[in-house]
Amino acid sequence: MTYGQVFLLAASVNQSARPAHLPPDEPEDAAASAVAEPPVVPTRWEQRDDLLTAENGWVALTAELKAGFGVRSLRLVPADRDILGESTGVSWLRLAKEGGRLESLSLQGFRAARVAQAAEFELQYAAGDGSARHGVVLQVHVADQGEIRLTPRLTNASADAWKVAISYPHIDGCRIAPSIDDAWYLLGARSLVLDHRPVTIELPYSGTCPLQIMDLFARRAGGGLGIYLADAGLLAKTFRIRQDAGGTELSVHFGQVEVPAGGQVALPTAVLVPHAGDWHQAYQRYRSWVRGVGGARESGRLSGVFYCRRDYPLGGTGYLFDAREQRYQPETLIRESISGFGGIDMIDISGWAYNEQVGRVGEYLTNDLGGLAELRRAIDVSHRHGVRLGLYFEGYLVDRRSSLGRRTMPAGQLIGRDGKPMWWPRSDKEFFVCPAVAPWRDALSAVIVNAPRRRVRRNEAGTWNESSGMMQRGSGRCHVKARSPSWPIGKMPVR
Repeated sequence: MTYGQVFLLAASVNQSARPAHLPPDEPEDAAASAVAEPPVVPTRWEQRDDLLTAENGWVALTAELKAGFGVRSLRLVPADRDILGESTGVSWLRLAKEGGRLESLSLQGFRAARVAQAAEFELQYAAGDGSARHGVVLQVHVADQGEIRLTPRLTNASADAWKVAISYPHIDGCRIAPSIDDAWYLLGARSLVLDHRPVTIELPYSGTCPLQIMDLFARRAGGGLGIYLADAGLLAKTFRIRQDAGGTELSVHFGQVEVPAGGQVALPTAVLVPHAGDWHQAYQRYRSWVRGVGGARESGRLSGVFYCRRDYPLGGTGYLFDAREQRYQPETLIRESISGFGGIDMIDISGWAYNEQVGRVGEYLTNDLGGLAELRRAIDVSHRHGVRLGLYFEGYLVDRRSSLGRRTMPAGQLIGRDGKPMWWPRSDKEFFVCPAVAPWRDALSAVIVNAPRRRVRRNEAGTWNESSGMMQRGSGRCHVKARSPSWPIGKMPVR
């Protein structure tokens, strides 16, 4: 889906050539640099004693294998820079017991092979006391086009469940740029984290951090390294970025992993993406992966889940109503919903009573959106597709130009604590009505009951919309003592 009102949180990522947000000390016209992308060459590797080296046109990596995948150096070849130095040696794979104490790892087996356009290594480790009751198999896939994929699998040969925390990749002391002032980081949080200043941030994968991606890049010098999790299972995890004068730490932490007795748990692949420019290139790789795993939605709809799309004829998705033709097109919204979610059960229409002369709320028996016949046709089309349709009424909000408004104002207008009439903040024509006013309750009740019937009846037998909804309830307390103080503000004033 490209857009739509579907009651889901989304993250907005700027895909232009410059950041959406810049720190105060960064000129707005500063453009990101890029190094030349190298040709694709086969990955060469060598294992000698405890050291593994692998090199291609993008990266040159040296790692110690004996006690974990301890990366001693990582070179970004197109930029001609070591982004992890010889003194690092930090294992990219960390296991911890329930109390947070690190588990030791000891190498038990090693296998290397040339696969399609990549070199692939399998490292088998015993965890803890070395008895091989608990272990981890780490697959390291170094692709010729530069990507490094880490895929761990936890094994448990004991008679008891094994509870363990695991972090991968855990990268520390990274110097993505010659100067720390040029070392930029990105985290795919809801409020996008994009900066180069010292920071320590940990965010759980959630609505607060909905994208499984982090990135480091040298904005002036060019080149960077992105990390994303190819986790279609959406496991609980935490993303961490820490940057100071000593370099940058990036890690992804899975804090609650339980391996059943005699069983194993395969964890999602972490993908490291070296790139020539800024974060956009890593994001495009992540985006391609997301779109790839979403292809089976139409046939994989969750059983028993009720899907309702709320939309507007004007100012909505553009799928429901063609404003130029003044014509509803629910079949387009239905097709888009099937493609994006696997189905749709109901369309909830707001703003269906819009009238240029008397506004959008309060005049529910006329409209400038094709008239009664067009809305009737739209409901018939929805029904033929097996989709229900509902109409939304504003509960306490009325346009003073409408018939309901003229009958209600000023006697029925809601009065605030300051003694002043209450108006909708975005309009000088729409006001709030006090629910304690009996004539207003009667008038609104009649409209809600009768308007849908008048609008959508097709013949004497009748075909009606399935729902008339009112969501704006309890807009405020009316400060008029003469009105009944016992009226239950917040309950629907419809009999």
